[in-house]
Amino acid sequence: MPDVRTQLNHVRDLFRGVGIADTFAIIENVAELLRLGDAYQPPRGMTQRQTQEVRQLLEGAADKVDGVGPLFDRHLLFRLSKILPGGRYPTPRHIVSMIFRIAEVEPSHRLCDLACGSGGFLVCRGITDGNVERTVGVEISPEWVRIARTNAYLHDVQARVEAGNALYVCGPKGELDGETFDRILLNPPFGEKLDAGLAKEVVGWNVGSRSETVFAALALSRLADGGRAAVLVPSGVLSGTGAGERELRRRLVEEHDVEAVVSLPKDAFQPFSSLQTHLLLVRKRTQSQDARTWFLQVESDGYPSGRGRDLTIDPPSFGDLPLIERVLTVRDEEVEESLPEDSPRLGIRWMSLGDGNVRGAVVQAVGANVISSAERFPAVGDEAAFVLLTVESMFGQGGDLFYVKVSLDGGTAEPLEEDPQQLIQRLYKPKSTDPNPGTSLFFKRADPVRAVAFTTGGRALGVAIPSSSTGPPQHELRPSRFVGGEEETHHAGSPTQLLSDIYKNQRLLVRHVDNLLGRLELRPIAGQEGPAPLLGDAVPFGRLSPGQEAVWRRVRDRFENLGDEGQEKAALFTLEEVDGVEPATVASDITRLTVGLLERMGIVMPVTVTDPSTGNSAAFYRLVTEKDLWLLPPKEDPLGEEGVSEQGNT
Repeated sequence: MPDVRTQLNHVRDLFRGVGIADTFAIIENVAELLRLGDAYQPPRGMTQRQTQEVRQLLEGAADKVDGVGPLFDRHLLFRLSKILPGGRYPTPRHIVSMIFRIAEVEPSHRLCDLACGSGGFLVCRGITDGNVERTVGVEISPEWVRIARTNAYLHDVQARVEAGNALYVCGPKGELDGETFDRILLNPPFGEKLDAGLAKEVVGWNVGSRSETVFAALALSRLADGGRAAVLVPSGVLSGTGAGERELRRRLVEEHDVEAVVSLPKDAFQPFSSLQTHLLLVRKRTQSQDARTWFLQVESDGYPSGRGRDLTIDPPSFGDLPLIERVLTVRDEEVEESLPEDSPRLGIRWMSLGDGNVRGAVVQAVGANVISSAERFPAVGDEAAFVLLTVESMFGQGGDLFYVKVSLDGGTAEPLEEDPQQLIQRLYKPKSTDPNPGTSLFFKRADPVRAVAFTTGGRALGVAIPSSSTGPPQHELRPSRFVGGEEETHHAGSPTQLLSDIYKNQRLLVRHVDNLLGRLELRPIAGQEGPAPLLGDAVPFGRLSPGQEAVWRRVRDRFENLGDEGQEKAALFTLEEVDGVEPATVASDITRLTVGLLERMGIVMPVTVTDPSTGNSAAFYRLVTEKDLWLLPPKEDPLGEEGVSEQGNT
């Protein structure tokens, strides 16, 4: 029986067979079919039999993934999607779920997403009590509005999705004018330029025109008292020097409680984007209080790095996100161990996730104490690896130090009875010239550390400092400013070697610049006399089955000899032509799957041809040509050894 991937690929091919090759158009058609059922009007050229086949494929796939809602939200959107119109893409659902839990959305809360896209945050809420006003989304793209409404419908979530520019919708006389929300969850567009004048009118201050800054400010302005906003932002919002970014950070720190800043891995949004993204968790302050801010860094989200991650399945490995959730959702009073017992200065929470295994620890200072250092020491002999914490009074009474040793093997903590230097000397026996065997878990700055979180592997997850310590001059909110050990010192080579490296790197830079300038000076492909020659070495890699080999031979014959030189030029073909059947006949599975495999290998390319007089489109394929390649100069490392050339597409 075919799996979900095969069934959805077959659905895609059926739509492409009638000229609908655009990914978003396919998703919209499937959304309409799932929502309307028998009332669905198929596109021109799709027969009743093909429509019924699409419906049966979707029903079969839905049975494998617990219903049409999960099929649409977790599989269809991520199986067919690349980057969709306007540079938009659905937010990976493991990120959506993590944010939803960290924000602690309750059934009574009014929830809003000001750039809801496919509606991921809205449907994460699950079935509501029927009050449509409690779940609200705003989306400027009409196509994405339809997708979000369908997603909510398929999940039985009664969401209200407003179509339009969020600044107009939230502005004077807009649909959400004057409304506030208990929770605002948001992954806004990055890098777009918005109307600065309109933004100032709606937000109430000069926020600038950058979309990520404007949306963050808009979210803050629509929070109810005590409400929380969880907003994804790029690095520029945390440390940028623009006037809007500086003012936003000032207002965040001085007028709100910044509960956490979480740096996600650079691959967290792959295969769509590798841009470094951070999560801001902010509460609207109701009264002055001694708040603290967690600065956390996620090393792994549980998926492999790179563009090959499959977001239709749960993360295949553990990752840091469940630990980050525990750090931010377990209350301080839930400490499991206090040291010393008679007059606690340190509280410890062990992080285990239901499997009985301790995964990490949160150690927090109690009362008027701070954690002045936290160092990880490696295992030696029978001694397991451990973290050594130093606690002192925040009032600077240096003689009142308290040391705690946290074992990373089994989750135990105990006050240190001996001097730390004696312990280090006894275990590691360092010479006077040896470096310190310990590694600091956070940068030793003037900022008082109230809590530190780390894994049982001894890796720092983050630190918590008083929110007042994130103040002027720049109100910088980068977690990398606080989390991490002392920078490793690299010994420089000789002056001759350094100059040689600089010279080689300069030559490599010039070659790259020359290559890019050459690309700009190429004649447009449309202005050339004929199609480009076939790429001679484009052949399948790996072993093909006999059936696949037969299809490949028929595909390889789809070329034409043009010109006096007899060069082979790519010719357009359809799946039916490869099979040698009539156009009205559906191509065989082996042909369809093999051509799809050749497409993923980069040997054939899909082509859509539109008749300008009728507007009708048809889907074809062709073999790759020399013009489909963008060759970069070979890499050259500082030692002068040349590497392989890179190949990309335009």
